[in-house]
Amino acid sequence: MYFLLNTYNLKRTLSLLSAVLLSASYSFAQQTATDTLSYPEPIDTTSPKPELGIKLGIQGQSIMGNAWDNSYKVGAVGGFFIGYHKKRIGVRAEVLGSTSRYSANKGKDAAGNPTGLADTAGNLADFKIITLNVPVLFEYYVTSNFTIQVGPQLNSILSVKSLDAFPGAAKTLFKQTEFAGVFGVEGKLPHNILAGARYNYGFSDINNVTISGYPGAWTTQSVHVYVGYRFQ
Repeated sequence: MYFLLNTYNLKRTLSLLSAVLLSASYSFAQQTATDTLSYPEPIDTTSPKPELGIKLGIQGQSIMGNAWDNSYKVGAVGGFFIGYHKKRIGVRAEVLGSTSRYSANKGKDAAGNPTGLADTAGNLADFKIITLNVPVLFEYYVTSNFTIQVGPQLNSILSVKSLDAFPGAAKTLFKQTEFAGVFGVEGKLPHNILAGARYNYGFSDINNVTISGYPGAWTTQSVHVYVGYRFQ
């Protein structure tokens, strides 16, 4: 009888434990389902808004080639931009105007003739150039306030003004369009202010004429620093 009673009590205890476990499992499952329904993973459905702004800076530009003084000469650069970004990736297009100066090198050969680009009277070329620059940049946001920029740029010469007695249509010496590569960095400051630096490397030969004694490609390189303002 004692054995039967103990067996009966054991069965009751096991049944009770089973009921408690089943009840707890059911409650946990219900809570998990409720949590999943109540707190779904947020999905970002917002569209990126355009960022509009203006920029102004100074640049140093060099024209490379044996006919030219290859040192960097100071000019100005400025214009406006529009960009979009979402999370860490963005794209920006700019329309800029820039000024630069191309001067012939002042060296002379063994006979005393100038080695730089010169006319028959010995006047060395010295030109002021105004260029339209249109970069399209891909941006990576290292942080919310600091970006790395890289992309192609189209340069188009708008005017060439001779600063000395060099005769003729100076603009015809140069090809009117040039393709370049751009690398830059930019930081966002308080009050919608921007500051950045950029390096441009020209891939195109802009030598438009074959001049005896001045063979080879003419290519450009430039660096500029700037400040800007975002309208939003």
